[in-house]
This record gives sequence, structure tokens and C-alpha cells, in this order.
Amino acid sequence: MVHRVGMKETALAKAELKSLSMPYTNTIDEVAREFGGAKAFIKACKLSTVPAVQNMVRIYETYNGKKAVSACCEQADLQPVKLIEYVAPAMYQWNGPVAKMLHALNQPKVMKASITSALVIGPEGLGDRKMQMEMAGFIKAPAGTNIFNQVNVGDIESFEDNVIDVTPTNVQSPDNQTEPQEG
Repeated sequence: MVHRVGMKETALAKAELKSLSMPYTNTIDEVAREFGGAKAFIKACKLSTVPAVQNMVRIYETYNGKKAVSACCEQADLQPVKLIEYVAPAMYQWNGPVAKMLHALNQPKVMKASITSALVIGPEGLGDRKMQMEMAGFIKAPAGTNIFNQVNVGDIESFEDNVIDVTPTNVQSPDNQTEPQEG
């Protein structure tokens, strides 16, 4: 039995099929769009020193940005997933120090905002008041666990592999005697 389908239904079926396959085709172009466009993505690619990535960037620039990133990867014989594997660590290596610099640059503003908030009367300023008092040493911060996350720039490892537990092993008692803490 042959079914005749109108042009409208055929167009809708093709659009639906295309939308279903979209995540699996030209994925690197989708990643580039999420980056803010191919030009922004290529800037990130330039952070990588991997020759295959630099070759793909040269191809992209040869076409003055008029060729899709996926097509440039294909021409450079570079799998898109490998491109992401090479670019992500370079971005971590670059963005980590940038984040620290921005933190240092804005720390006085953050401190001023915290102090301003601490001056608010009522429960709204309580958290900031407590934090300011602890930072100044006027009240003792509760003993507890502090967690620092180390970022390794080379291979991206799991969070669990990079966590350091710095729980204090000894706690000062009120009479300044050191007591071992269970844990």
C-alpha cells in the first residue's frame, strides 16, 4: 500500500528528522555557537599549542572565518572530540590564573560589600557580621572541615581525585591543652 503525503507533511517530517539528528551532526559547530560564535571558539583554540589544533586554526583563518569549524576539522584531519580534548586543558591553564587575578583585583570591593552588609541591622547582616568577626579573630571560628580543590592543568581528572581534606587533627581545649580529635 502506497501512502501519499502532501508537501507540507513531508517538509515537517524532514525538519523533525533533522532536529533529531542535530545533536549528532556538526556537534563542534554547536559547541562553537555556545562559545559565542566560531570566532570566539577559534580564539580559545589558539590557546592550545598542539600542532593539529594550530593547523585547524590556520585552515579556518585561510577561509577568513567563512568555513564551518567542523569542515576545518575535517580538512585538518582532526576529530572534533580531539579538538575539545586539546583545547579544554589550555583553557584551564589560561583561565585559572585569570580567575585568580580577577579575584585579587575585586577582593577590596568584595570586602567593602561584606562590611556594608555586616552593618545592616537585623538578621540580614548577621552572616556577614559573623564572618567579619571570625576573620578579625574576635570570635573563634568553629572547628570543622575545610576542602580545597586542586586543579591539574594537564589531564582533567575527577573532583574526587583532587580533593584534599584538611580537617584539623588536634583541637585546642579552653585550657590550651591539645586534645586528639576523633575522626
